[in-house]
Amino acid sequence: MKETLRHYVKRVMRQKGLSLSDIERSSNKQITASYIGRILKGTVTNLTIEKIVALAQGLEVDPYEIFAASYGKPPANSNHPDSLVLVDVMQKLVMNPDVLEVLQQWLRLSPKERAVLLQSLKLIQ
Repeated sequence: MKETLRHYVKRVMRQKGLSLSDIERSSNKQITASYIGRILKGTVTNLTIEKIVALAQGLEVDPYEIFAASYGKPPANSNHPDSLVLVDVMQKLVMNPDVLEVLQQWLRLSPKERAVLLQSLKLIQ
């Protein structure tokens, strides 16, 4: 469950309530709102060290988090989901009544019924 750079930036912006101009301002204009917009669209993926540092400053996060999202691969010793991604999924779950109802119904199923339903869902993808 590794985030791409664009998804990482979107999530942090949403969680912190930041706009493009907020990030530009916090970075002392070392990164522009239009450049950040291109990151969000996925057209910019290969950031320079300077842009990583500027974006981190604008988002008020550790530059290593930006690098990790840019790199796109989890650390070799990591076999568990990023806790912040998990929190983001949980927030989306709570905010969507339909998904919450599906989860409640899922929890009422027996393990055998869950396995059958999960196999059916995988075929739909």
